[in-house]
Amino acid sequence: MSAVQIVQQLGVNSAFNMHIEGYDDYFKNDLWRFDKASGKMHFFSVTSEGEAHDHVGDWIDDKTLEFSWKGCYGKEALEEKTTVTWISKDHVEVKEADYSRGKLKLSANYVLKRKEASEQAVQEAP
Repeated sequence: MSAVQIVQQLGVNSAFNMHIEGYDDYFKNDLWRFDKASGKMHFFSVTSEGEAHDHVGDWIDDKTLEFSWKGCYGKEALEEKTTVTWISKDHVEVKEADYSRGKLKLSANYVLKRKEASEQAVQEAP
């Protein structure tokens, strides 16, 4: 995953490049932003599977965001709930759960830690 801050610290653009065993490589791009008019957080996702979702959420405390999205996946009604928790300035945990007809269909947990661009350049240097 990579993430960059949008100009003037008004949002974040994050990109995922994942390999999921048994599936093609999976790509996802998210734009994160606070909407002053509604007072809500949004992250808009576009995936390599052709999905596009606007997840809407709120801060539930000073370190945790909760988002939800409802729509269809294929012909099936789906609800996606995502919780993002800052463990520290450089450590974020993301928990996602997808439900259909009130039953859990899929869940995933991600642990994201900051890796400075300069660290990567040093590791890649000859």
